[in-house]
Amino acid sequence: MLDAMVENQRQADAAAQVRTALVSGSSIERAVGVVMAQQKCDRATALSALREIAARRGVAFAKVAAEIAATAE
Repeated sequence: MLDAMVENQRQADAAAQVRTALVSGSSIERAVGVVMAQQKCDRATALSALREIAARRGVAFAKVAAEIAATAE
């Protein structure tokens, strides 16, 4: 019984990680699109700009992307 409970928790944790990754991925793509549109640049340049912002602010790349993506909603 304990093994089943541990396995259920492991599966729930894995599902949560997948959901987080999907949300982060879509936020990143939206943020890249926002930067590309605003700066009239290509994808690589937009990604580089997002990385620079994250590094300069000392925050996670995904957090910066989520903040920028939210401006497009």
